[in-house]
Amino acid sequence: MQRAMQAFQDFVDQLDEATTAAELQQAIARVLNELQLPVFAYVGDAPVNDASAPLIVATYPAGWAARYYEQAYHRFDAVLASATARLLPFDWGSKDYLAQLDPVPRQIFHEAGEFGIKRGFTVPIHEGHGKVATLNVASDEAFRSFSKNIAENRHLLHLIGVYTHAHVRHRFHGIAIPDAPRLSPREHECLQWAARGKSSYDISEILGISQRTVVFHIENAKAKFKVRTLQQAIVEAVLSHTIGR
Repeated sequence: MQRAMQAFQDFVDQLDEATTAAELQQAIARVLNELQLPVFAYVGDAPVNDASAPLIVATYPAGWAARYYEQAYHRFDAVLASATARLLPFDWGSKDYLAQLDPVPRQIFHEAGEFGIKRGFTVPIHEGHGKVATLNVASDEAFRSFSKNIAENRHLLHLIGVYTHAHVRHRFHGIAIPDAPRLSPREHECLQWAARGKSSYDISEILGISQRTVVFHIENAKAKFKVRTLQQAIVEAVLSHTIGR
């Protein structure tokens, strides 16, 4: 775990120097390689008032990416649909997951499997107005082995996704770094744990306070950052260095 944390610290430092998509991909690839998760895709949301395609930085197989776009599979992508509907990171690709899908999304999964994308883990980062960015890692490993790796690195993957998106908003979309509001110690703690992928229930157990109290502090933090969603608050907190690494 210490080695993984050092890799994350190096990733944050390297992000500061990433001014191109290629440099961003190199930074993400370096830390995810250390976590033994070399196949990934960061899919950002498009800039405000800009009809251009979102920024995509990925190491997914080129053949699969070409087929995905040629067939417009995004219209039926179950992972994208799940990311839009969920706030917390989630796993996909297990037999139970596939069994719940309609025929077309299930067929897309089978085709992706031909390229080594059989299961994965997605971190959704929600913006306002229904916009969502994602960090996705994928593998063709046995589900149990992959799940163990994800479980050991879940909070780091969530942080990598949030830091990546915050960097893209600032460096690529030109969104200014916000002024840091003054958070109470509890607001800071709750936001810090939320940035690590913990639910309000998890945070209440960690801090020894009620779940309602956690929600109260998070709502206060959101109000101070003048945002509507927890993910927006986390991104703003990362950009303003309100929460640490």
